Amino acid sequence: MRAELRPSSYVSSDLACGPPIPTSLRRSVVSDYLMHSIVDIEFAPLADRRREIPRVARWWCDEWGLPARHSSFEEYVQELEELRPDALPFHLIAERAGRTLGVATLKMKVGHPVVAGDSYWLTGVYVEPSFRGQGTATALCQKMVEAARAYAIETLYLQTDHLGGGLYANLGWTLVQAYHESGVDQVVMAKNLARFRATRSHAHTRA
Repeated sequence: MRAELRPSSYVSSDLACGPPIPTSLRRSVVSDYLMHSIVDIEFAPLADRRREIPRVARWWCDEWGLPARHSSFEEYVQELEELRPDALPFHLIAERAGRTLGVATLKMKVGHPVVAGDSYWLTGVYVEPSFRGQGTATALCQKMVEAARAYAIETLYLQTDHLGGGLYANLGWTLVQAYHESGVDQVVMAKNLARFRATRSHAHTRA
């Protein structure tokens, strides 16, 4: 599943930065109201499943190429092995019965061509081909939105070459801007999390 391309004109490092991830998000089971058809998906930080790091790195490299900051696959794997599970960037894997189904990342980017300054992004959404079409990507996206809300992130972004938004449009992401870079047409989409928190807070007050 192609959720992100890697433009070379902005900084998007996998080095740890930012506040810690809340313990409550370190591992959980998808609830019925989120995923009616697959309630047996579990989540874990990639940093807690180090044996899966080479597999995930290979997924990403096969889909989007080796990040420009690295000269070898081994160097990329080493960087991922040095990440902490309690800081950004935060890589989350989806599992079922001990099998890794897919992965997604929450990270901060600096100076994106469409979004100025520091911004937070859902990136690297990938599901192993044999598990696609079963709701795994939806589950990963929903869980990472929960993580972003716990971080008090007000707006979460993503970029995709699915110009109509695909899965993300179905999940309530809205178009920010279409643009062309490195020979590829892309769109940036956003989800307003501040509005969600304000609505939920108002509902609690009325109750």
